[in-house]
Amino acid sequence: DIRCYFGETIALYFGFLEYFTFALIPMAVIGIPYYVFAWEDYDKYVMFATFNLLWSTVILEVWKRMCAILTYRWGTLLMKRQFEEPRPGFHGVLGINPVTGREEPMYSSIKRQLRIYLVSLPFVCLCLYFSLYVMMIYFDLEQWALDYHKENESNFSSLMLYVPSIIYAVVIEIMNLIYRYAAEFLTSWENHRLESSYQNHLILKVLV
Repeated sequence: DIRCYFGETIALYFGFLEYFTFALIPMAVIGIPYYVFAWEDYDKYVMFATFNLLWSTVILEVWKRMCAILTYRWGTLLMKRQFEEPRPGFHGVLGINPVTGREEPMYSSIKRQLRIYLVSLPFVCLCLYFSLYVMMIYFDLEQWALDYHKENESNFSSLMLYVPSIIYAVVIEIMNLIYRYAAEFLTSWENHRLESSYQNHLILKVLV
């Protein structure tokens, strides 16, 4: 039903959510004793961690199979990138598409690569450095709050322990909004021809 209304991409996302929810049940069942009983034997926790590691690998491999089954059923398994329609935001000089033979905008891949590696990549690295720098400031503030609380134990000093976390959460939220806007702007500026390519580059920026 989701596929018929929203399309294959959204349906595949919800298909993964459904699959992943059921895949977590064995880990949850096995994890209940670990939560209920405070075991001193840390070997048991190592065993549980090992199981989680193996299980996460298995569920990803099984999902690949299920994903292939769904896409085969929907007729999208063998869709090629060259048959994708250009995204609405794509612009360039009009030319003839060698695959479809239709007239459509063309844009140099070299220009796109230059924009990615000379502008987008340095910007993402700079933002990453800035986020790490802000994190170090947060650690310094947290240490200062702990030292202040040890020297002056009071209700006010107890409240001060929460201040660094509150400031950090607000700053991170603001930085996320700014970075998200910048990532979308840069990805559009890179002028990707296909929607899938645009989404991949945007996701990579946001993920980093």
